[in-house]
Amino acid sequence: MNQQIKTRIGIFALASLMMSALAISPSIAEISKTFPKVNLSIIQSLIALPSLTSLIAGFIVSKLATKIQRPKLAIGGLFFIIVGGLFPFFFNTHIEYLLIGAAILGLGIGTLATTNPTIIAENFNLEQRQVVFGQLTAFVNLGGMFLIFTGGMLATIGWKYNYLVFFYPILVLLIAYICLPKQQNVQVKNTNQSANKVNLLTVFKNKNVLIIGLLSFAFMFVFDTFAANISVFIAQEKLGDIKLASMASAVFILSGFISGLLYRYISKLFGFYNIALAFFVLSAGLLITFFSHSILFTIIGSFISGFGLSIYMARTPYILSVIIESIYLPMAITIYTTATAFAAFVSPFIINFIRNTLGYNQVSFSFLIASIIGFVVFILLVTLGLEKKFLSATLSKDSKSLLNMNELKTH
Repeated sequence: MNQQIKTRIGIFALASLMMSALAISPSIAEISKTFPKVNLSIIQSLIALPSLTSLIAGFIVSKLATKIQRPKLAIGGLFFIIVGGLFPFFFNTHIEYLLIGAAILGLGIGTLATTNPTIIAENFNLEQRQVVFGQLTAFVNLGGMFLIFTGGMLATIGWKYNYLVFFYPILVLLIAYICLPKQQNVQVKNTNQSANKVNLLTVFKNKNVLIIGLLSFAFMFVFDTFAANISVFIAQEKLGDIKLASMASAVFILSGFISGLLYRYISKLFGFYNIALAFFVLSAGLLITFFSHSILFTIIGSFISGFGLSIYMARTPYILSVIIESIYLPMAITIYTTATAFAAFVSPFIINFIRNTLGYNQVSFSFLIASIIGFVVFILLVTLGLEKKFLSATLSKDSKSLLNMNELKTH
Protein backbone atom coordinates (compact mmCIF):
# COMPACT_ATOMS: atom_id res chain seq x y z
CA MET A 1 0.00 0.00 0.00
CA ASN A 2 1.24 3.50 -0.86
CA GLN A 3 2.78 5.19 2.21
CA GLN A 4 0.71 8.37 1.74
CA ILE A 5 -2.49 6.31 1.82
CA LYS A 6 -1.28 4.54 4.95
CA THR A 7 -0.39 7.89 6.50
CA ARG A 8 -3.89 9.19 5.81
CA ILE A 9 -5.43 6.12 7.44
CA GLY A 10 -3.21 6.64 10.47
CA ILE A 11 -3.91 10.35 10.94
CA PHE A 12 -7.64 9.87 10.33
CA ALA A 13 -7.71 7.15 13.00
CA LEU A 14 -5.99 9.52 15.43
CA ALA A 15 -8.42 12.28 14.45
CA SER A 16 -11.37 10.11 15.46
CA LEU A 17 -10.32 10.54 19.10
CA MET A 18 -9.99 14.32 19.12
CA MET A 19 -13.51 14.70 20.55
CA SER A 20 -13.16 11.91 23.08
CA ALA A 21 -13.67 14.39 25.93
CA LEU A 22 -17.27 14.72 24.71
CA ALA A 23 -17.88 10.97 24.93
CA ILE A 24 -19.52 11.29 28.35
CA SER A 25 -21.62 14.36 27.50
CA PRO A 26 -24.86 12.28 27.37
CA SER A 27 -24.26 11.26 31.01
CA ILE A 28 -23.67 14.70 32.54
CA ALA A 29 -27.24 14.99 33.86
CA GLU A 30 -27.13 11.48 35.39
CA ILE A 31 -23.72 12.07 36.97
CA SER A 32 -25.10 15.28 38.46
CA LYS A 33 -27.92 13.26 40.07
CA THR A 34 -25.38 10.80 41.49
CA PHE A 35 -23.43 13.66 43.11
CA PRO A 36 -26.20 16.14 44.05
CA LYS A 37 -24.00 18.14 46.42
CA VAL A 38 -21.43 18.86 43.71
CA ASN A 39 -21.83 22.14 41.81
CA LEU A 40 -23.05 21.71 38.21
CA SER A 41 -20.02 23.59 36.88
CA ILE A 42 -17.76 20.98 38.48
CA ILE A 43 -19.76 18.17 36.85
CA GLN A 44 -19.54 19.97 33.50
CA SER A 45 -15.78 20.28 33.97
CA LEU A 46 -15.56 16.53 33.30
CA ILE A 47 -15.86 17.66 29.69
CA ALA A 48 -13.84 20.85 30.16
CA LEU A 49 -10.96 19.57 32.33
CA PRO A 50 -9.33 17.57 29.52
CA SER A 51 -8.95 20.86 27.69
CA LEU A 52 -6.97 22.31 30.58
CA THR A 53 -4.56 19.39 30.89
CA SER A 54 -4.18 19.28 27.12
CA LEU A 55 -2.53 22.70 27.47
CA ILE A 56 0.24 21.08 29.49
CA ALA A 57 0.62 18.31 26.93
CA GLY A 58 0.66 20.80 24.06
CA PHE A 59 3.60 22.79 25.45
CA ILE A 60 5.57 19.67 26.36
CA VAL A 61 4.96 17.98 23.01
CA SER A 62 5.90 21.10 21.02
CA LYS A 63 9.33 20.86 22.65
CA LEU A 64 9.64 17.08 22.39
CA ALA A 65 8.68 17.25 18.70
CA THR A 66 12.15 18.61 17.91
CA LYS A 67 13.75 15.48 19.37
CA ILE A 68 11.20 12.66 19.02
CA GLN A 69 9.38 11.58 15.87
CA ARG A 70 5.78 12.82 15.73
CA PRO A 71 4.24 9.33 15.19
CA LYS A 72 5.94 8.06 18.36
CA LEU A 73 4.55 11.02 20.31
CA ALA A 74 1.08 10.34 18.91
CA ILE A 75 1.21 6.70 20.04
CA GLY A 76 2.25 7.88 23.49
CA GLY A 77 -0.79 10.16 23.52
CA LEU A 78 -3.04 7.19 22.78
CA PHE A 79 -1.87 5.44 25.97
CA PHE A 80 -2.99 8.48 28.00
CA ILE A 81 -6.41 8.43 26.32
CA ILE A 82 -6.90 4.73 27.04
CA VAL A 83 -5.87 5.00 30.69
CA GLY A 84 -7.74 8.26 31.35
CA GLY A 85 -10.88 7.06 29.60
CA LEU A 86 -11.17 3.70 31.35
CA PHE A 87 -10.04 4.82 34.82
CA PRO A 88 -13.49 6.21 35.86
CA PHE A 89 -15.22 2.95 34.91
CA PHE A 90 -13.29 1.14 37.62
CA PHE A 91 -13.03 4.03 40.11
CA ASN A 92 -16.20 6.12 40.32
CA THR A 93 -17.37 6.37 43.94
CA HIS A 94 -16.11 9.95 44.26
CA ILE A 95 -16.26 12.81 41.77
CA GLU A 96 -12.51 13.27 42.27
CA TYR A 97 -11.85 9.92 40.57
CA LEU A 98 -13.80 11.03 37.50
CA LEU A 99 -11.85 14.29 37.42
CA ILE A 100 -8.54 12.41 37.59
CA GLY A 101 -9.56 10.32 34.61
CA ALA A 102 -10.59 13.46 32.70
CA ALA A 103 -7.23 15.08 33.46
CA ILE A 104 -5.27 12.08 32.14
CA LEU A 105 -7.51 11.92 29.08
CA GLY A 106 -6.67 15.55 28.31
CA LEU A 107 -2.95 14.78 28.22
CA GLY A 108 -3.59 12.34 25.40
CA ILE A 109 -5.89 14.69 23.49
CA GLY A 110 -3.38 17.53 23.76
CA THR A 111 -0.65 15.28 22.39
CA LEU A 112 -2.72 14.30 19.35
CA ALA A 113 -3.87 17.88 18.76
CA THR A 114 -0.26 19.02 18.46
CA THR A 115 1.23 16.10 16.52
CA ASN A 116 -1.48 15.34 13.96
CA PRO A 117 -1.42 18.68 12.04
CA THR A 118 2.37 18.54 12.03
CA ILE A 119 2.36 15.02 10.56
CA ILE A 120 0.11 16.35 7.78
CA ALA A 121 2.38 19.33 7.08
CA GLU A 122 5.42 17.05 6.91
CA ASN A 123 3.94 14.46 4.56
CA PHE A 124 1.69 16.41 2.18
CA ASN A 125 2.33 19.35 -0.11
CA LEU A 126 0.32 22.57 0.07
CA GLU A 127 -2.23 21.54 -2.56
CA GLN A 128 -2.86 18.19 -0.85
CA ARG A 129 -2.91 19.78 2.59
CA GLN A 130 -6.12 21.76 2.03
CA VAL A 131 -7.95 18.56 1.10
CA VAL A 132 -6.43 16.46 3.89
CA PHE A 133 -7.34 19.01 6.59
CA GLY A 134 -10.94 18.94 5.38
CA GLN A 135 -11.00 15.15 5.43
CA LEU A 136 -9.33 15.21 8.84
CA THR A 137 -12.14 17.24 10.40
CA ALA A 138 -14.68 14.86 8.86
CA PHE A 139 -13.04 12.01 10.77
CA VAL A 140 -12.78 14.14 13.92
CA ASN A 141 -16.57 14.48 13.79
CA LEU A 142 -17.18 10.89 12.71
CA GLY A 143 -15.17 9.69 15.69
CA GLY A 144 -16.95 12.11 17.99
CA MET A 145 -20.34 10.95 16.72
CA PHE A 146 -19.37 7.31 17.29
CA LEU A 147 -18.05 7.96 20.80
CA ILE A 148 -21.03 10.06 21.88
CA PHE A 149 -23.72 7.81 20.39
CA THR A 150 -22.11 4.54 21.51
CA GLY A 151 -21.32 6.01 24.92
CA GLY A 152 -24.92 7.19 25.24
CA MET A 153 -26.25 3.73 24.45
CA LEU A 154 -23.92 2.16 27.02
CA ALA A 155 -25.02 4.79 29.53
CA THR A 156 -28.60 3.46 29.41
CA ILE A 157 -27.28 0.57 31.50
CA GLY A 158 -25.74 3.02 33.96
CA TRP A 159 -23.67 6.16 33.50
CA LYS A 160 -20.40 4.47 34.47
CA TYR A 161 -20.78 2.14 31.47
CA ASN A 162 -20.49 5.21 29.26
CA TYR A 163 -16.73 4.96 29.90
CA LEU A 164 -16.50 1.53 28.26
CA VAL A 165 -16.43 3.34 24.92
CA PHE A 166 -12.77 4.04 25.66
CA PHE A 167 -11.86 0.50 24.62
CA TYR A 168 -12.09 1.87 21.07
CA PRO A 169 -8.75 3.79 21.33
CA ILE A 170 -6.99 0.40 21.64
CA LEU A 171 -8.02 -0.29 18.04
CA VAL A 172 -6.78 3.16 17.03
CA LEU A 173 -3.45 2.39 18.70
CA LEU A 174 -3.00 -0.68 16.49
CA ILE A 175 -3.93 1.23 13.33
CA ALA A 176 -1.57 4.09 14.17
CA TYR A 177 1.32 1.73 14.85
CA ILE A 178 0.84 0.00 11.49
CA CYS A 179 0.07 3.01 9.30
CA LEU A 180 1.98 6.07 10.52
CA PRO A 181 5.39 6.65 8.88
CA LYS A 182 8.26 5.15 10.85
CA GLN A 183 10.94 7.52 9.57
CA GLN A 184 11.16 11.25 8.95
CA ASN A 185 12.59 12.58 5.70
CA VAL A 186 15.86 14.49 5.60
CA GLN A 187 14.14 17.87 5.28
CA VAL A 188 12.13 17.27 8.45
CA LYS A 189 15.23 16.16 10.36
CA ASN A 190 17.05 19.33 9.31
CA THR A 191 14.01 21.38 10.35
CA ASN A 192 14.04 19.73 13.76
CA GLN A 193 17.70 20.61 14.22
CA SER A 194 16.95 24.25 13.40
CA ALA A 195 13.87 24.21 15.64
CA ASN A 196 16.09 23.62 18.66
CA LYS A 197 17.15 27.26 18.28
CA VAL A 198 13.55 28.51 18.17
CA ASN A 199 11.41 29.30 21.19
CA LEU A 200 7.75 30.12 21.66
CA LEU A 201 8.45 33.87 21.83
CA THR A 202 9.54 33.77 18.18
CA VAL A 203 6.07 32.64 17.14
CA PHE A 204 4.39 35.16 19.45
CA LYS A 205 5.97 37.94 17.39
CA ASN A 206 3.62 37.03 14.54
CA LYS A 207 0.46 38.99 15.31
CA ASN A 208 -1.65 36.91 12.93
CA VAL A 209 -0.86 33.75 14.90
CA LEU A 210 -2.01 35.53 18.06
CA ILE A 211 -5.20 36.77 16.39
CA ILE A 212 -5.95 33.22 15.25
CA GLY A 213 -5.38 32.12 18.84
CA LEU A 214 -7.93 34.67 20.08
CA LEU A 215 -10.45 33.62 17.42
CA SER A 216 -9.91 29.98 18.37
CA PHE A 217 -10.56 30.85 22.00
CA ALA A 218 -13.82 32.58 21.03
CA PHE A 219 -14.95 29.74 18.78
CA MET A 220 -14.34 26.99 21.32
CA PHE A 221 -15.86 29.14 24.07
CA VAL A 222 -19.10 29.28 22.07
CA PHE A 223 -18.90 25.68 20.84
CA ASP A 224 -18.36 24.13 24.27
CA THR A 225 -21.57 25.73 25.55
CA PHE A 226 -23.52 23.21 23.50
CA ALA A 227 -21.55 20.15 24.63
CA ALA A 228 -21.64 21.12 28.32
CA ASN A 229 -25.35 21.95 28.46
CA ILE A 230 -27.31 19.86 25.96
CA SER A 231 -28.09 16.88 28.23
CA VAL A 232 -29.07 19.19 31.12
CA PHE A 233 -31.17 21.30 28.71
CA ILE A 234 -33.10 18.26 27.47
CA ALA A 235 -33.68 17.12 31.07
CA GLN A 236 -34.83 20.59 32.26
CA GLU A 237 -37.17 21.06 29.31
CA LYS A 238 -38.44 17.46 29.72
CA LEU A 239 -37.78 16.77 26.04
CA GLY A 240 -36.47 13.23 26.51
CA ASP A 241 -34.11 10.86 28.28
CA ILE A 242 -30.40 10.05 28.03
CA LYS A 243 -30.91 8.34 24.65
CA LEU A 244 -32.28 11.55 23.14
CA ALA A 245 -29.48 13.55 24.74
CA SER A 246 -26.92 11.30 23.08
CA MET A 247 -28.86 11.55 19.80
CA ALA A 248 -28.80 15.36 19.89
CA SER A 249 -25.06 15.31 20.58
CA ALA A 250 -24.48 12.74 17.84
CA VAL A 251 -26.46 14.81 15.31
CA PHE A 252 -24.36 17.83 16.30
CA ILE A 253 -21.24 15.85 15.39
CA LEU A 254 -22.83 14.21 12.31
CA SER A 255 -23.35 17.59 10.68
CA GLY A 256 -19.70 18.38 11.34
CA PHE A 257 -18.78 15.16 9.55
CA ILE A 258 -20.87 16.18 6.55
CA SER A 259 -19.38 19.67 6.43
CA GLY A 260 -15.92 18.12 6.69
CA LEU A 261 -16.58 16.04 3.58
CA LEU A 262 -17.92 19.12 1.78
CA TYR A 263 -15.22 21.44 3.09
CA ARG A 264 -13.22 21.41 -0.17
CA TYR A 265 -16.19 22.98 -1.96
CA ILE A 266 -17.27 25.22 0.92
CA SER A 267 -13.78 26.73 1.19
CA LYS A 268 -13.79 27.65 -2.50
CA LEU A 269 -17.31 29.04 -2.37
CA PHE A 270 -16.77 31.32 0.63
CA GLY A 271 -13.10 32.14 -0.01
CA PHE A 272 -11.81 34.56 2.62
CA TYR A 273 -14.95 34.26 4.76
CA ASN A 274 -14.75 30.62 5.88
CA ILE A 275 -13.97 31.43 9.50
CA ALA A 276 -16.77 34.02 9.58
CA LEU A 277 -19.13 31.40 8.13
CA ALA A 278 -18.15 28.94 10.88
CA PHE A 279 -19.03 31.47 13.59
CA PHE A 280 -22.33 32.39 11.92
CA VAL A 281 -23.51 28.80 11.48
CA LEU A 282 -22.53 27.76 15.01
CA SER A 283 -24.25 30.80 16.55
CA ALA A 284 -27.41 30.38 14.44
CA GLY A 285 -27.76 26.78 15.57
CA LEU A 286 -27.38 27.73 19.23
CA LEU A 287 -30.03 30.42 18.82
CA ILE A 288 -32.45 27.90 17.30
CA THR A 289 -31.77 25.51 20.20
CA PHE A 290 -32.52 28.31 22.67
CA PHE A 291 -35.94 28.93 21.11
CA SER A 292 -36.75 25.23 20.64
CA HIS A 293 -39.48 23.63 22.74
CA SER A 294 -39.40 20.20 21.13
CA ILE A 295 -36.79 17.53 20.52
CA LEU A 296 -37.21 18.04 16.74
CA PHE A 297 -36.11 21.69 16.82
CA THR A 298 -33.40 20.83 19.33
CA ILE A 299 -31.97 18.31 16.87
CA ILE A 300 -32.28 20.84 14.01
CA GLY A 301 -30.40 23.39 16.09
CA SER A 302 -27.80 20.74 16.91
CA PHE A 303 -27.31 19.93 13.23
CA ILE A 304 -26.88 23.56 12.20
CA SER A 305 -24.45 24.30 15.06
CA GLY A 306 -22.29 21.30 14.30
CA PHE A 307 -21.98 22.23 10.63
CA GLY A 308 -19.74 25.16 11.54
CA LEU A 309 -17.33 23.05 13.60
CA SER A 310 -15.56 21.25 10.75
CA ILE A 311 -15.28 24.45 8.73
CA TYR A 312 -13.36 26.12 11.53
CA MET A 313 -11.27 23.07 12.46
CA ALA A 314 -10.16 22.57 8.86
CA ARG A 315 -9.55 26.20 8.01
CA THR A 316 -7.51 27.33 11.02
CA PRO A 317 -4.69 24.74 11.00
CA TYR A 318 -4.49 25.15 7.22
CA ILE A 319 -4.03 28.91 7.54
CA LEU A 320 -1.34 28.38 10.17
CA SER A 321 0.49 25.95 7.88
CA VAL A 322 0.34 28.53 5.07
CA ILE A 323 1.38 31.73 6.85
CA ILE A 324 4.42 30.38 8.69
CA GLU A 325 7.36 28.12 7.94
CA SER A 326 7.27 24.48 9.00
CA ILE A 327 10.00 25.15 11.57
CA TYR A 328 7.48 27.20 13.59
CA LEU A 329 4.42 25.03 12.99
CA PRO A 330 4.48 22.81 16.13
CA MET A 331 4.65 25.91 18.35
CA ALA A 332 1.98 27.73 16.32
CA ILE A 333 -0.28 24.68 16.66
CA THR A 334 0.43 24.76 20.39
CA ILE A 335 -0.85 28.35 20.57
CA TYR A 336 -3.96 27.31 18.62
CA THR A 337 -4.67 24.24 20.77
CA THR A 338 -3.88 26.14 23.97
CA ALA A 339 -6.45 28.79 23.08
CA THR A 340 -9.14 26.22 22.27
CA ALA A 341 -8.36 24.09 25.32
CA PHE A 342 -8.40 27.01 27.74
CA ALA A 343 -11.67 28.26 26.25
CA ALA A 344 -13.29 24.85 26.65
CA PHE A 345 -12.23 24.75 30.29
CA VAL A 346 -13.42 28.24 31.30
CA SER A 347 -16.54 28.31 29.13
CA PRO A 348 -18.99 26.58 31.53
CA PHE A 349 -17.78 28.64 34.50
CA ILE A 350 -18.02 32.00 32.71
CA ILE A 351 -21.28 31.22 30.90
CA ASN A 352 -22.92 29.97 34.10
CA PHE A 353 -21.65 33.04 35.98
CA ILE A 354 -23.12 35.42 33.39
CA ARG A 355 -26.39 33.49 33.29
CA ASN A 356 -26.75 33.42 37.08
CA THR A 357 -25.78 37.10 37.39
CA LEU A 358 -28.56 37.98 34.96
CA GLY A 359 -30.97 35.93 37.07
CA TYR A 360 -31.67 33.09 34.64
CA ASN A 361 -31.71 29.58 36.13
CA GLN A 362 -32.53 27.68 32.95
CA VAL A 363 -29.47 26.44 31.03
CA SER A 364 -31.22 27.38 27.77
CA PHE A 365 -30.04 30.95 28.36
CA SER A 366 -26.47 29.66 28.10
CA PHE A 367 -27.19 29.00 24.42
CA LEU A 368 -28.49 32.55 23.97
CA ILE A 369 -25.43 34.13 25.62
CA ALA A 370 -23.02 32.03 23.56
CA SER A 371 -24.85 32.75 20.30
CA ILE A 372 -24.67 36.51 20.91
CA ILE A 373 -20.90 36.25 21.45
CA GLY A 374 -20.58 34.24 18.23
CA PHE A 375 -22.55 36.73 16.16
CA VAL A 376 -20.40 39.61 17.46
CA VAL A 377 -17.22 37.81 16.34
CA PHE A 378 -18.84 37.06 12.97
CA ILE A 379 -19.54 40.77 12.40
CA LEU A 380 -15.97 41.68 13.33
CA LEU A 381 -14.52 39.10 10.94
CA VAL A 382 -16.61 40.31 8.01
CA THR A 383 -16.06 44.00 8.76
CA LEU A 384 -12.29 43.77 9.24
CA GLY A 385 -11.61 41.16 6.55
CA LEU A 386 -9.21 39.34 8.84
CA GLU A 387 -8.98 36.08 6.93
CA LYS A 388 -7.70 37.81 3.80
CA LYS A 389 -5.06 39.56 5.92
CA PHE A 390 -3.98 36.22 7.39
CA LEU A 391 -3.31 34.75 3.96
CA SER A 392 -1.32 37.82 2.90
CA ALA A 393 1.27 37.67 5.69
CA THR A 394 4.11 35.33 6.63
CA LEU A 395 6.86 35.04 9.21
CA SER A 396 9.69 34.87 6.71
CA LYS A 397 10.57 36.78 3.54
CA ASP A 398 10.89 33.59 1.51
CA SER A 399 7.54 32.06 2.48
CA LYS A 400 5.42 34.08 0.05
CA SER A 401 5.41 30.97 -2.10
CA LEU A 402 3.38 29.25 0.58
CA LEU A 403 0.33 31.40 -0.07
CA ASN A 404 -2.68 29.74 -1.58
CA MET A 405 -2.37 31.40 -4.97
CA ASN A 406 -5.63 29.98 -6.27
CA GLU A 407 -7.55 31.80 -3.54
CA LEU A 408 -5.65 35.04 -4.07
CA LYS A 409 -6.27 34.98 -7.81
CA THR A 410 -9.93 34.15 -7.40
CA HIS A 411 -10.49 37.03 -5.01
